Amino acid sequence: MKGANLVAISPVNDVLLLSSSSVVVVGGVAFLAATFGFGSRQVCKMENRDEVGSSPIGSRQSDLKKSFKLAVVSLLTACSKQDISKAFPNFAASEQDYLHRLFIQVVASLHGNIQEEFESLCLESQVGTTLDTVEQFLEEQALNPLHSDKTNVFDVAQNVLTLKKNEIQHLENMIQKAEEQNCLIRAQIEDLKEKEADVSVMADAVQKASEVVALYRSNNIGRMRIYDPNQAALNALRGSNIELMLGVPNSDLQSLANPSNAASWVQRNVLNFWPNVRFRYIAVGNEVNPVNGDTVRFSQYVLPALVNIFNAIRSAGLENQIKVSTAIDMTLIGNSFPPSAGAFRSDVRSYIDPIIGHLVWAKTPILANIYPYFAYSGNPRDISLSYALFTSPSVVIWDKGLGYQNLFDAMLDSFYSALEGAWGGSLDVVVSESGWPSAGAFGTSFDNAKTYLSNLIRHVKGGTPKRPNRPIETYLFAMFNENLKEPELEKNFGLFFPDKRSKYNLNFGGRRIWDSVLDDEFNSTSIPLPTDM
Repeated sequence: MKGANLVAISPVNDVLLLSSSSVVVVGGVAFLAATFGFGSRQVCKMENRDEVGSSPIGSRQSDLKKSFKLAVVSLLTACSKQDISKAFPNFAASEQDYLHRLFIQVVASLHGNIQEEFESLCLESQVGTTLDTVEQFLEEQALNPLHSDKTNVFDVAQNVLTLKKNEIQHLENMIQKAEEQNCLIRAQIEDLKEKEADVSVMADAVQKASEVVALYRSNNIGRMRIYDPNQAALNALRGSNIELMLGVPNSDLQSLANPSNAASWVQRNVLNFWPNVRFRYIAVGNEVNPVNGDTVRFSQYVLPALVNIFNAIRSAGLENQIKVSTAIDMTLIGNSFPPSAGAFRSDVRSYIDPIIGHLVWAKTPILANIYPYFAYSGNPRDISLSYALFTSPSVVIWDKGLGYQNLFDAMLDSFYSALEGAWGGSLDVVVSESGWPSAGAFGTSFDNAKTYLSNLIRHVKGGTPKRPNRPIETYLFAMFNENLKEPELEKNFGLFFPDKRSKYNLNFGGRRIWDSVLDDEFNSTSIPLPTDM
């Protein structure tokens, strides 16, 4: 503490101000007053006041007051004579002693004033009563042996009950999980049993399919058509080198109008087998008619399913190896005579035109099922049997300088003309079905069927009058007779009997290309092309 000549000493708001030419402020920071006799007596005097009273105070209240007193003593200080002498060296010794006594009196007086204010506040706030009540409550708690850790018997019982309930619930959950696990295991066992049965059935189906594939290969049959993704057939075709036209059943078209479903279908039935199975075409739908028959309900889904399957194939980078198309019903041709006037019916244009437009853009052949038998049997007065069987000795119809000696060429060229009228003249046509039944209806016989098939095989190598010298990729229907089909003639399109004996011993010139469907039986076949020889 530094200073010069003492000018004034005055307590203001419990702070002692010492002023001189350089101001020294003393207040709130001090040495222990008990060091000096007057201060010590004053503090003792204040402590004695706690002992006066009619009733003793509690230990918590006493501790509070003692703590406050110690805090006051440590905050308010008195100076020693040496400090005074150093602060006021120009004062006489008597003046320094007087100043020192005066300083001690001020500090002691402050101690008393603060203590009295504290006592007054304690009385007003009744802090002593509150602390005594707390102390009494804690003592009662400590003396109660059943009230350990602030917990009574009821709380203990409740806690035990809660623990037991939780334990029971845990056990019940474990039992439930165990039961669920048992049910799952039982279900897995049943599933394994079913799968064992399914595997047995699949093994039989694959065995049958493998036998049919062996029949194809032994007869140099290089192509096959199946009308649905039969897994047994697809597995049997692995490594066979037989090119496949895979069909999408009409019943699947609605589902495949969803792009995600189409992508899954391609993954499951094509990509999972590629390249071990040589897919050539995917036929999305077969003979869907938008205005007549049972297939009307499928017509709105043909184009979206066709586009979605194509996009899935393109996403796999296979659009040049696997062509995605659809098989057209020839009854969509409204006018077929003469061939140059061939045109689609006006009421199907909204259905067929977008399909043709997509196929032109995708550079994909369109598929057509062409049956001269049905045209002949439906109009035998105007169509001769020889014209239908390729046996006419001369041209039957002339059309703009083109001569037609058989019905097959006339039907196919009328389809070409209809495509040209719908902006599809650049499309190639694959004849995805053709055949002649050997029994069951008018115009059917073993000889007629053999004649038609033999002549068709030879004829398609050279094209039609409208598109000459262009081999026609043609698939014969069907590989086997199907005894369960109706009407009767549908049972008799097969080139082989169900026991795999050849029905006609057809000569394919050293190479045979067949198309077939695998449903209950393989069914359908295809014809050799010079480009395949």
